[in-house]
Amino acid sequence: MQIVAPATIDEKRGFLVLTGEEALDPDVMRDLPSVGTDVRAVGVEVGIGIREGLPYEGVVRVALPQDGHLFCTWLITLTGDYLTEQAGVLSSAKLQQLDHALRLAGIE
Repeated sequence: MQIVAPATIDEKRGFLVLTGEEALDPDVMRDLPSVGTDVRAVGVEVGIGIREGLPYEGVVRVALPQDGHLFCTWLITLTGDYLTEQAGVLSSAKLQQLDHALRLAGIE
């Protein structure tokens, strides 16, 4: 995972970007099929930053599959050998948001 800046309004054009809280809301998720044809892809941004021990605020952005495709420019899997130091600690609420976003994306 990479911590990035939240998507700007211009970067969101043509995309639906949910917060981690919105992705957990069953009403929001139920209404996703009706977002319209001008939405090319859906993603979730889980805010992570200073409260979790990082030096800056950012998000983990997770793309959700749509019509059997995943709009994503990169995906990488690392083994534990590459994890050399702890960068921060997620609260149980943030961990739940991130786990849920990964489940929605089919990445568990």
